[in-house]
Amino acid sequence: MAFSTLCAAIVFALSFVGASSVQGRDSVADQICLNNTLPNNFNLAAVFVTPPPTGAVSVPLHVIMIQTVPKVSWSILTTTDGVFTSEVLTNGGLLPMSASQPQFRTSSLATNPGDSPIFVTTQFPPPAVGPYCTMANPLVPDGPQVLALSGRSDLWALCPNSTAGGRVDVVYSPIDNHPHYNRSSCSAVNITITAV
Repeated sequence: MAFSTLCAAIVFALSFVGASSVQGRDSVADQICLNNTLPNNFNLAAVFVTPPPTGAVSVPLHVIMIQTVPKVSWSILTTTDGVFTSEVLTNGGLLPMSASQPQFRTSSLATNPGDSPIFVTTQFPPPAVGPYCTMANPLVPDGPQVLALSGRSDLWALCPNSTAGGRVDVVYSPIDNHPHYNRSSCSAVNITITAV
């Protein structure tokens, strides 16, 4: 086998590592970051790649606090309403904003494949990390841009959290045998960005 053919076969095979019904929907070549900073507030929504037979084709997303200890709170991205009403994107970091509690200083932390995006609120939060960016909408080419993490917008899913009363959380690249959700219950989504 020629070296170039072997390299092409390896690249092709690697593009399917970890692929599932909720992963790897787009070609890696189609995953091009457009912006890593959006200074104006925006809202996020999960748009089902395969809409359910009944019900909404999209659901609004919110950052909600899930754990608080003195002077520090941790939050995740979910479909449940919370105190954070919008987000901004700064140098690849996602910053939740609260209209009712503007003193909250919250920033995104690193997200591992299989986990929900996580955020920390404290008086002096660390710099927000991701790396998050925006990409062209794969479902509606002239529609709102979509959110990507680590250069991929096609690995998002909504998963019912079995340890939080079925709360539906955003998960990046769902994995098997996760302690908080069953991968087969997850639904593939794109996360759209709409200016407030």
